[in-house]
Amino acid sequence: MAKDFLVGARAAWQDINSRGGIRGRPVEHLAVEVDGTPAGTRQAWRALRDNPACVVLSGTAGDPVATQLTALLREEGASIAHAAPWLQNSSVEVDDRTFPIFAARQEQVAHALKSLSVAGIQEVGAVFASPREADLYRGDLARAATALKLRLATWTGTSNLAQLGQRLGPSTPPLLLFVGGTPSSCSSRRAWTARHGSAT
Repeated sequence: MAKDFLVGARAAWQDINSRGGIRGRPVEHLAVEVDGTPAGTRQAWRALRDNPACVVLSGTAGDPVATQLTALLREEGASIAHAAPWLQNSSVEVDDRTFPIFAARQEQVAHALKSLSVAGIQEVGAVFASPREADLYRGDLARAATALKLRLATWTGTSNLAQLGQRLGPSTPPLLLFVGGTPSSCSSRRAWTARHGSAT
């Protein structure tokens, strides 16, 4: 998902610049990759913060990185806009500089499980792409399932999907939700894009 967003963002800014940019000025679009750790995110943020040409952070990809960056911006009182489509944790405090685009993860999970419970499903399984996704999302899923009186069974994936598949059997719920596991989340790298330019 992050790579798709980056490709789309590059194409969009190339198109805008081919038509004269913003207010007659071209926009430099810079992709910044981080390793997903708080230290890596902080280091990347400081480099952008210290660049006077950076006017907005756009498309922070990956909820953990989006959450880390939102906290850094708030902590430092940074006056830079932050468009964060993957910021999906409703417990994160955002101010008027950060713009989540999609519904919070908790709302998405609750909506998906509610649709299943309305259809008469009483048990559901969840397969997390990795231990990290399990740590991040298991609580949200469990709370939503409990509220809807659904039984929830969970599994955590590893690099060996065949081994995980062998652990599933006749007692496995007929419906499984796969949490995480997009091409981006399988990578240890996360990215956000920063738009640079002199437009104000």
